[in-house]
Amino acid sequence: MRRSRAHLPSPALVLASVALAVALGGAAWAAIPTAEGVIHGCYNKRSGQLRVINTAAHARCGRKEAELNWEEFGPPGPRGGGGARGATGPAGPTGPQGPSNAYAASQSGSLALSGTAKSVLSSSLPAGKYVLSASVKITNTNEGAGEPSEQATCAIKAVPALSSTPEASATVPSVNRSEASETVPLDGTLSLSAPETLELSCMQVSSAPDATTASQAQIDAVQVADLEGS
Repeated sequence: MRRSRAHLPSPALVLASVALAVALGGAAWAAIPTAEGVIHGCYNKRSGQLRVINTAAHARCGRKEAELNWEEFGPPGPRGGGGARGATGPAGPTGPQGPSNAYAASQSGSLALSGTAKSVLSSSLPAGKYVLSASVKITNTNEGAGEPSEQATCAIKAVPALSSTPEASATVPSVNRSEASETVPLDGTLSLSAPETLELSCMQVSSAPDATTASQAQIDAVQVADLEGS
């Protein structure tokens, strides 16, 4: 009587089978939930037992089961209504002064000068600190040979008063058969505690009457936050 011998699987076959099972199990685990976030399940209509299935592995519910699916994350709910407006807080500190304001005045007419100061141009400014730039053209109207030079002094003052006064003089020689002129610059800074009117005035210093004129006057004032060194 011959005995039949059982053939045992080789160790290599056992290891391969275990690896395959682990790989399939990992694939099944990774497919629950699906990529869309859906979990598939089967509900037993009689016992009420619920089991989760992996549809990626072609698992399906039985005839006595009802399919039951749900999502891991539900759809976002509607946006809630806005809350009531809170009370107004206290006012904050005053911020720094904004962009500079520029004020400009000009005239092109000609004014005959004399031994008394005459107003050539004026400009009204609000209170504040300013960098001032101005000019006026002084002309010697003598056209004859050997006529004397004409001199004029111009200044900018605030009405009624200004502590610092930009002032300059011009000496214009006589040119034969032609008028001669020179532009007088008047630059400076000023600080006004109240609105003021700036007045550019000129006065003839030489003795010849009506031989000196002032024209093309310009006053430019730029308001600044502060005057360094003032």
